[in-house]
Amino acid sequence: MAIGIALETFIPILPSEIIVPMAGWKIAQSAADPAVVEPLTGQPWTFIGALTAATVGAAIGSLAGYLIGAWGGRPLLDRYGRWVHIYPDDLDRAETWFARYGDWAVLV
Repeated sequence: MAIGIALETFIPILPSEIIVPMAGWKIAQSAADPAVVEPLTGQPWTFIGALTAATVGAAIGSLAGYLIGAWGGRPLLDRYGRWVHIYPDDLDRAETWFARYGDWAVLV
């Protein structure tokens, strides 16, 4: 589950709105039948385990996105952005918008 949530940051066709309800379904199955176990640990699915996995996965995905942005920044997107449909015109528009609205844009 954590891997799926982390990948959600980079693969938009894998939304957490699909992953988390499936984890809830596995938790319900585990509650009804203790033989249903989590494949990596062999332990029954629990709410705390799913919550922890989702939190860790989201943090790892966000950190990876941040590091890619901090390491590569605009030059990386100028070079490879077209692969994920981010074009220089889009970046120019975003930079203009953030220059205009600044901190309020981030807050809102």
